[in-house]
Amino acid sequence: MKKSRLAALVGLIVAVLAVLFVIRVETTTYAQDTVLDGDQVIPARHRWVLAGGASLTVNGNLEIQGELACGEGGMTVSVNGDLVLGGKVSCASGGDVAIAFAGSLDAEKGSVIDADGSVVISDDAQRLASDLNRLDSIYDDVERETGAGPRLGPLADDASAIGSSWADEVVAARSGNVIRHASWLGATAYAQGESHVTLRGKFVIRTPKPGKKQIVLIDTPGVDNMNLTDLNLTGPDGREGASDMDTNCNAVGKNGEDAFRLMARAPNLRINNVTLNLGNGGKGGDASTNKDCDPGTAVGGKGGKAGNFKLFGTQSFTIEGDFTINPGKGGEGGFALALGRDGGPSEKGGDATATGGAGAENRKRLSQQGTVNGVANVQVGSVVGGKGGDADALPGTGGAGVGCGNKGGDGGKGTATAGKGGDARAIIGGGAVRTPGAQDTGGEGGISSADGGKAGDGGACDASGPGGNGGTGGAAVSKPGKGGSATVSGADGAKKNETGGNGGNGGAGCLPGKLGKGGTGNPPGEDGKDGKNLCVSETKTPTPSPTEEADEPTPPPATASANLSYDHVAPGEYSEVYATVKGAPGAKVTAKLAGPGVSGNAEQTATAGDNGEAKFTWKIVSYGDYSLSGTAGGAAFTAKVSVK
Repeated sequence: MKKSRLAALVGLIVAVLAVLFVIRVETTTYAQDTVLDGDQVIPARHRWVLAGGASLTVNGNLEIQGELACGEGGMTVSVNGDLVLGGKVSCASGGDVAIAFAGSLDAEKGSVIDADGSVVISDDAQRLASDLNRLDSIYDDVERETGAGPRLGPLADDASAIGSSWADEVVAARSGNVIRHASWLGATAYAQGESHVTLRGKFVIRTPKPGKKQIVLIDTPGVDNMNLTDLNLTGPDGREGASDMDTNCNAVGKNGEDAFRLMARAPNLRINNVTLNLGNGGKGGDASTNKDCDPGTAVGGKGGKAGNFKLFGTQSFTIEGDFTINPGKGGEGGFALALGRDGGPSEKGGDATATGGAGAENRKRLSQQGTVNGVANVQVGSVVGGKGGDADALPGTGGAGVGCGNKGGDGGKGTATAGKGGDARAIIGGGAVRTPGAQDTGGEGGISSADGGKAGDGGACDASGPGGNGGTGGAAVSKPGKGGSATVSGADGAKKNETGGNGGNGGAGCLPGKLGKGGTGNPPGEDGKDGKNLCVSETKTPTPSPTEEADEPTPPPATASANLSYDHVAPGEYSEVYATVKGAPGAKVTAKLAGPGVSGNAEQTATAGDNGEAKFTWKIVSYGDYSLSGTAGGAAFTAKVSVK
């Protein structure tokens, strides 16, 4: 039994090694620019690597049945003959794939071009170099309704872009000449004869590096015919915009990047059984402030545009079989979170304003120019607007008052405005139709949430002074995003919260502090409560008459009053506060002054004169509100003055 198990294990190992030997891929690396003379073949299970951005020039024909790959950097391949692609061209380093050929180009049905940069295919090495230097402007040109000859695309916005055009520059260079190709550096004639580009198989275009405009450009005005047949071209979504999180008080998310674009042109263009999957626009970057802000302002980035394309034959354009175009979705808007700081003693809380990014619109019109034969074979899929970004606003609380008479701080205001959903509409004319089940759907509106900051309570005191008033609660404003308009409009966003901040309570004292009102909102904040009254009023119990026969009238209860005044005796150094108390003649008078700058004894005593008056003087060293309290012969009195 043990021997049979051992034999089986040995057999398995041998089989695995045999499989590995069979599928082993031989790799050849070119680390510097290389020129190969004569026809070249990359066989199946062979891999040529162009390392460090090295270029490859083949003075002859090139057939790729294995794989041609880049290392770090992109790849540039120039074939001074025919190019046949039966295997794979790959570049995952973020660089561009640039291929030039002088004869014809045939990509077979099982072929793959896989790249995370732009892909540029040209019938002229000189023009290839020029195209590479102008990729950003060519990318922008895809959206313009420009270019000579029959044209399909772009999926133009309602307001189509205008301005100078890459395609029109080429037409100007070729005018008046019947030639096989032209470049911006001047027209160049080539020997006459049939030449073509036939692209089958699959293009897999992956998400590029941040900030890169990504395009697939098939630029072959010098060949006789271009055939796009049995081809699937799938592009990536645009990159998400950079976020700005928790580092400052004015946070702004970057806009989402637009998705990849396709441009193809040749004298005679034919399409048969092609599926074009355009990517979604990138999501807008999120934004969040830190907490130590007054105000804190956060704005989410806008969503990026969906992918686009433009195809034209300068002489003829025929769609012989199915051509399915699946437009991407508009990018979502970025989320915004704004924070306000909490106030210190009697300070207002910080305001917070958050604005969610708008979802990208996706209002498209299939542009067509000249005679494009077979437009009835074109099918356009669903068009969807981007969702609006959510917004949250959390303002700061007001600081509590500390000590007699100090008011509580007001709560901060919270304002949240969520992003609008993108509108969506596809206008398809010229005989083109929609794919089964296709519909235009607006983006959902963003969700909003805002609080009003809670107010601080007034400062507390004892019976010797007043309590502070409570602060006012902060207002809350919450505006959800509207849904995008479309055949199926997007749902409006929800208002998650819009509660006003509660008012602060008044502080205890004599007199007590008043309540603070609640902030506006839906619902509004609750009002605070008045402070506790600590004022003490002494009453003298009358002595019963010694005999019942005494009919003398009962004396009236003792009463007292007081008034305060002041004088700036030494301006900038000190002032004096004066009190005159009126009570019964000969009554004992106790008076106490409370306020921010009493110097010396706050409490003094005196005896009322024959006229019932007692006078007092205090030295003070600070402006502000001062209050007097005390008793005269058992009767309480109070008075106030504001020293300015």
